[in-house]
Amino acid sequence: MNDNLGVNYVFEEINRIKEVMGLLNESKMSDINLETYKKSQKESGNSEWIAILEKFPEGFQREIIDERPEGNENDKNEVKNWYLDPNHPIEMNIFNLLQTNSVKEAISRTPRHVMEMIKTNPKYRLELKDVEHVSDTEVGREYGLKSGEIFDQNPERYEEYANYDPKTAEPSTLVNGELVWGMGRLIAALLRGDITLKVWSVVDYTKN
Repeated sequence: MNDNLGVNYVFEEINRIKEVMGLLNESKMSDINLETYKKSQKESGNSEWIAILEKFPEGFQREIIDERPEGNENDKNEVKNWYLDPNHPIEMNIFNLLQTNSVKEAISRTPRHVMEMIKTNPKYRLELKDVEHVSDTEVGREYGLKSGEIFDQNPERYEEYANYDPKTAEPSTLVNGELVWGMGRLIAALLRGDITLKVWSVVDYTKN
């Protein structure tokens, strides 16, 4: 893990770790009724949120709703400058993702045995040789993590989700080259030894 990870970032991760990493039910997004959701948002006077959502394909609308169900001001500010490129999910080379800090940090926050299973896979060994478990880093110690302890509230799910067929997995979300949503889907893919990950590729020009 990159020890330059900011304390504020980790604090934010503690607050939202269940949301970011715990939304892997394969049927969850397909269960989101867009018509009902938008009607409710319109009745509450949140037409701006509906307009933001409707820039995107229905599949990505469901992903956004799944991750940001309230559609509050923070959610609008986060998503309003997003553009899909292309306008459909793509297969991303996992080796490219393994070069990014967001992915290395996500791997470091898994249970130690999960991290070691991924790191010792010959496919990924070279890319991940410097990844440390979060509990072994300065930031982890600052937050009082004991050796092997993690922030995650549901660590058993990774190996369960690894049994899913990758063809049925929902896409993760990539913003300006960094994975922001669907980290658990990535961990499952790495446990399977996949070499690609399905993603929505988002560009946010305000953050370049």
